[in-house]
Parts: sequence; C-alpha cells; structure tokens
Amino acid sequence: MKKRITLLSAAASCLFAAVFVISGTSLHAEFKFKEFKNDREKFERYAEEAEKSTTEQDWQDILDTGKQEMLADWERSAESEKERYLRQGFSGDEVRFSFEEARAGWENDYEKA
Repeated sequence: MKKRITLLSAAASCLFAAVFVISGTSLHAEFKFKEFKNDREKFERYAEEAEKSTTEQDWQDILDTGKQEMLADWERSAESEKERYLRQGFSGDEVRFSFEEARAGWENDYEKA
C-alpha cells in the first residue's frame, strides 16, 4: 500500500512538473503585440500623401510624421498589452524583453516597407 502511494505521488509530481515546464516554455510565445502588417494601410496612406509633395523635404517630413504617429499608436497599444501581461502575473523581464523585441520587429518592418 505504501509503495502504491509513493508511486502515485511520484506520478503526480512528474505530471505537475511536465505541465509546469510546458506552460513555462509557452509563456513567451503568448505575448502578442501589434505587428507592422496591422499598420500597413495607414503607412500606405502616408506614402500616397508623400508622393503628392513637391519637394524631397516635404516628402521626408510627411513620412517622418507618419512614422512618429504610427509608432506612438503602437507604443500606446503595446504598453496596454504589457501592463495586462504583468497584471496576469507574467515575469516582468520576459514581458519587457518581448515588448522590446516586438518594437524592434515593428520598426524593422517599417523600414523595409
């Protein structure tokens, strides 16, 4: 009887550990922040407006203003998501890392567009 209880206890411990490890490895993947592809239409509108400009400086100013506005919008949205993840008890370091990674990805995709 004692051997059976020990065996069941060990099995339960292994099951708990497996669930903990699996959920721990998927936490990073659960952090979702808005991607540039969601802002593509907005970018296209700024690009079309810039094409109508008469000088290169005006063209650059329009695109710079668009990027600043779009990035500010991204940061507001991402900051809200980051706070939500922190309230849910996720690791602050992991959330901040994912936030920074997502921001760098957004900016990289913007530069490629």
